[in-house]
Amino acid sequence: MKLPARAFAEIYPQDVQPGQLFKFRGTWALRVVHLDDTHGFLMLSGERAGWVHKIAPGMSTVIALTSPFGWFPAVSTEDLPTVDAAVTATLMISAAGPAICGVREDRGSFDPEHLVFGPDGIAQDADGIHRTSRYEKWSAELVHEDRPFVSLGTLFEMDRATSAAR
Repeated sequence: MKLPARAFAEIYPQDVQPGQLFKFRGTWALRVVHLDDTHGFLMLSGERAGWVHKIAPGMSTVIALTSPFGWFPAVSTEDLPTVDAAVTATLMISAAGPAICGVREDRGSFDPEHLVFGPDGIAQDADGIHRTSRYEKWSAELVHEDRPFVSLGTLFEMDRATSAAR
């Protein structure tokens, strides 16, 4: 699959807007904001999928999606949601719409703090995340803002059933 090169630009992580996808060390991440204390990114692929990291000063540039391009999460009509799926990096469906859950990397795994973000990168209420239906398999689809739900290609596919859950 080929994607239009003009959909991407090299920028610093702190300049990536909430909701934008970018490649960090070869894996996809979502720029997120949680209240005033967390300006960071949620890893969406790779061995750290599901971890929320803070943006640190001096981070090197990344390749990010840029306007007028964006993305949306998609699921297959054959896949069914379940409450038994891993919580982090799965696509959650709630009354507020689609969301992706992560845990703060600085809290450790003993007492993880779950954070939930919409595709816009803005934090949502995490209450009830363990009862929310989740899709283990989902994809991020590239779109142009003039046609927001017409996929120009798949950026990545997530399958939490086959990756390590956190």
